[in-house]
Amino acid sequence: EQAAGKSTRQVEKLLAGVDPELTAPADRIRPLGAGRWELKAVIGDDCRSGLEQLKGLLSHVDPHLTLGQIVGRAVREAVERHDPARPPSGRRTGSRAATDGADETSAPKDAVRSDAVGAQRNAVPMGDAGETSAPKDAPGPSTEAAQRNAIPAGAMTSAAKAHVSTPKGADEHARATAAKRPGATTHSTHAWTDQAATIDVPGIPGPLRVLHVTDSHISVPHQEADRPYAHYGERMDRLFADYPTLDTFAAQMEHARAERHDLIALTGDHVNYPSPTAVAAVHGLLRSAGRRSMFTAGNHDWSYAGMPGSPDDRRREWRERSLLPLYCGRTPHADSLDLGGVRFVAIDNSTRQVDPEQMAFFADRLAGGLPVVLLVHVPFRLPDDHDPYYAPPPSPRAPIPLCGDPESGSPADVDRSLPGRERARTSGNLPSTEEFIDRLLAARNLIAVLCGHVHAAGARPIHRGAVQYVTGPGYLNRSRTVTIRPR
Repeated sequence: EQAAGKSTRQVEKLLAGVDPELTAPADRIRPLGAGRWELKAVIGDDCRSGLEQLKGLLSHVDPHLTLGQIVGRAVREAVERHDPARPPSGRRTGSRAATDGADETSAPKDAVRSDAVGAQRNAVPMGDAGETSAPKDAPGPSTEAAQRNAIPAGAMTSAAKAHVSTPKGADEHARATAAKRPGATTHSTHAWTDQAATIDVPGIPGPLRVLHVTDSHISVPHQEADRPYAHYGERMDRLFADYPTLDTFAAQMEHARAERHDLIALTGDHVNYPSPTAVAAVHGLLRSAGRRSMFTAGNHDWSYAGMPGSPDDRRREWRERSLLPLYCGRTPHADSLDLGGVRFVAIDNSTRQVDPEQMAFFADRLAGGLPVVLLVHVPFRLPDDHDPYYAPPPSPRAPIPLCGDPESGSPADVDRSLPGRERARTSGNLPSTEEFIDRLLAARNLIAVLCGHVHAAGARPIHRGAVQYVTGPGYLNRSRTVTIRPR
């Protein structure tokens, strides 16, 4: 009766007052051509705010993502997670900012559970072809399920896939090339998520637990010692002003203390520039953890953007003037630590190069025959690495040149376009950098590389016994617990 004599629009208003769903337009998908489609749908407030939040969280990957690209990415991840016909490719964590209190580093029980369950989900056979191995004490699925969920050597983790697409045949090429590489060991077995990794190694006496933290990007209020250089740090201060970076690092160090990790591995960019006040704050929190630590610098730790001088000269100066407390008595340029039958080697490659002195040191440390874990800031560009990491904002969206990248110093080098950043090289790589990577690929006793720099988590096999683990940024409360245990 209320609708009698009323227009269609008036009737729709009446129905909307009874039940909004009655007047909601139907979902529609129509083709636009060239593999593109237009989607129209009605969403609620929760979905809208969720899309806005997701856009913000993904801005470090690409600040110009469209709504359609965000929806497409969410759909791909959901299909990978829920489709029973697809092998799981690992736990996705997104890029949740470290402000909600319920995170990996502040919840030790969750972190341990991720290491057991998630590691089995990403079990990676690094031995003979066809061999599948999951962590020994993980609550294992059936043999059939373990084989279905195994990721072949040469494949990326899901976190890496979130940022790039794999060319067809790339995984097969990586497996074939790895099989031919000299020195590829058949002993170590790897399993990982974005927050944890388990490495089973024969011959070591007992398990080791390493907390890997990188790219904390901490700024603190300036004190008298900082003021002469404060203007060099203004850009970095602005970039990270909305992140509780110092509080997040404090929570990570408390997690290391509570969980009694055997080693805290810090791989650079923990301060935004070599502010004595920031370094003192980080050092104080590191000491409060009461655990053994190993630090290697990132390009921001020693760099005041725009300060005159070559990167090599500024690194040498500010490591000595400001960063020494973070090394806790260790040698900044190259150092090693033997712990529990494993040799940890730290090499400062924060200029994206390795010099002859570091090359000789690494060769000497490898010669001892112990299983080796290498700590660096910048990931290495691997021969089979078809999948770039992309520069976070505010830099232009471009592949990030890695250590040993063929484009180092070229016009395509993204570092050349960043404000106030003087490029480390004008052309090509040092011969010692090329030699270092060759030795890395052939090292029979290398089991892992721990690194950061690109602000995204990933893991990429180096050879059949070693994986390069890129850990997500500490300023987003990312870290990775690496468990090394006897096989």
